[in-house]
Amino acid sequence: MVLHAVLCLSLQGVGSFTPSPFFQGRPMDGQGGGRVLLLPPPPPIFPHALRDKVWVTWSVSCKQSGKADIQTKWTEEGDLFGLVNMSKLMYCKPFPSHVGPPKIESVRQSVEFLVKEVGLPPSQATKALSSCPQLLAINVSRQRDKLLFLREEIGFSDDVIIKVVSRFPHILKYNVQRNMRPTLTFISTSLDFSDDEIRSVLERQPGVLQLRVDDNLHPKVFFMVQELGLRRDDLKKILLVNPMILTLSLENYIRPKMEFLKNEFDLEPMDVAKILKLHPPFLTYTQESIRNTFAYLAGFGVMQADIRRAMRHCPQIFGLRSARLQENIDFLREQVFLTPPQLTQVICSYPRILTYKVEPKIRAKLSYLTEELDLSPQELVQEILHFPQLLGYSLDKRLRNRIQHLQRCGIAVILRARKERSPGRERRKAITLKSAMTPSDSIFFSRYKEKDTLHWLAYGTIRYDPYGVEKDEEDKFSIDLTDFH
Repeated sequence: MVLHAVLCLSLQGVGSFTPSPFFQGRPMDGQGGGRVLLLPPPPPIFPHALRDKVWVTWSVSCKQSGKADIQTKWTEEGDLFGLVNMSKLMYCKPFPSHVGPPKIESVRQSVEFLVKEVGLPPSQATKALSSCPQLLAINVSRQRDKLLFLREEIGFSDDVIIKVVSRFPHILKYNVQRNMRPTLTFISTSLDFSDDEIRSVLERQPGVLQLRVDDNLHPKVFFMVQELGLRRDDLKKILLVNPMILTLSLENYIRPKMEFLKNEFDLEPMDVAKILKLHPPFLTYTQESIRNTFAYLAGFGVMQADIRRAMRHCPQIFGLRSARLQENIDFLREQVFLTPPQLTQVICSYPRILTYKVEPKIRAKLSYLTEELDLSPQELVQEILHFPQLLGYSLDKRLRNRIQHLQRCGIAVILRARKERSPGRERRKAITLKSAMTPSDSIFFSRYKEKDTLHWLAYGTIRYDPYGVEKDEEDKFSIDLTDFH
């Protein structure tokens, strides 16, 4: 911060100077008699009525660096301007060609607007202006128009406005007539978003409001509908889950990504559309991340055809970090005792197992099954090889709940390794884990009632419940289990 004053340190053995009448020297903590002394300054940059209220602290860390941290404060509690870290703002350049620090009046008006009208804390106002210094060059009245647009036309609450502006202050520099209002009209009419859906999309991705309709949004939506073959309802669902897709460049990102998927994985546009309906964030995964996951799986002996199949049915694994994949692989190999061929078999039949968190999910499920069903390590391996989807079900809502219900019905859960050794009469009152877990709740509880009857056998083969598998905390989509049997 450029202060029109000379700061001098009075150290031991150095003569002292007479402090400026406008500033009061303050002792430096831990420096004995060291003081901050200011020579009389030239005409101050602060308003005359306020200059006597300023005090400056100059802290020097001799051990770490010789840089000084200057903070300006105001003695009056009601002056919000004084709570802002001026050392950051005075070096901001609203535009690359801007010469010199911003005017103090512009900083004051911007701070007061963000704090008093938007509702940001002073520290957040400093951060917002530092990350978007262009706001210092935009008249507050124009920023007020954008705030009014967010509040009245979009319908953001005050809390949401604080959250959006704090995270994305650039929204206050967009042009209402040229960008914001046409974009709002487009996503409302062309994509048939409701008011609540519009607020949900823009709260998570406010940068959409800066996009031009004719040059950006319309060609992008046309591409997804015409070339990918997405219906409007499907596109709407995809964008509600991952609105970031709207901000991706069609020519620089989306088309090159489509060519990459076609050339390296033989995925047609229709295949990509199915993947996006299953897992919308897939389009935002980098080519490097997809290549790394492909190479990682190939290193375990998974065939390319199986990897492409996994991409179609469980695309979220291609967005995982290598450390996450390695953690799950190590657990299955070292704790479940799967051999390399068995590990490859499990990954090929149920790749989603790599997306689950070991702690506490998988470990807790294995502990329960081992104790409740008295499984040996070899029996546990056989169950997982035969039915790896077992580890995808919720422990409380599916595994424990159904096993306890079957026990109350007098129906035992028979293990695959023990099935051949069980007498025929006992087997009539026992079912496998796979048969117990795959039906939906409505089918399961109607067939297995708390009485000594096996009338459910008359229903024939139990249908699989595609959505019976527990959803990962970071993923809102399930896969169809019938593709992995």
